[in-house]
Amino acid sequence: MYKASSRHPDFINTFKESSSSPCWMHEVDPGYFGYWSNAEVIVFLKDLLERERIGSKAFENIRHSADLRVAELMLEAELNQALICILLRKEISKKGAMARATLKTNEVRLDLSFEQAVASATSNLVELCQTIEAAILNILDAGLNSLLMKILGLHREQIEQLKILLAQGVLRRSRPASARPAAGDRPHPGDEAENPAATIA
Repeated sequence: MYKASSRHPDFINTFKESSSSPCWMHEVDPGYFGYWSNAEVIVFLKDLLERERIGSKAFENIRHSADLRVAELMLEAELNQALICILLRKEISKKGAMARATLKTNEVRLDLSFEQAVASATSNLVELCQTIEAAILNILDAGLNSLLMKILGLHREQIEQLKILLAQGVLRRSRPASARPAAGDRPHPGDEAENPAATIA
């Protein structure tokens, strides 16, 4: 979908010699130097926006299949996804394009188990990270790259968070009933690790 970078090793020197005025950078399409053209960046941003929207839906699926404590964490993740989408729409607008509006549809929510929902969200995040990592190397826009790095960092944290939640969910289900504290009993050392909020905070 996106062409590979073909920048010449001497690009930096060429850039310094040619940039005689601050306006020069805005007058030449980055595609001239082997980076993505403005049109290609817009295509990438629109595609990324749609995939971030899918990511928000993936967190929603986890929220509906989890207990209250995990659901609160997933709601925060959904809000982060919404913020990412807003920022991407602004970037698209800055480049003179328009993002597709979010359609209000009566989508049927998938009836996934907790493990299935986490696995789906994790897979989506891994693909997003790979896509953003590749894009950063092909975009000649410091401001946009800074935003993408922040999004990348957030997604990496989300992946680690989901790994912890999944491990805790499996552990909780695998413990024999006799090993679980009865109602009113004081928790054994280590039981507090079953609280995802306490672990991730």
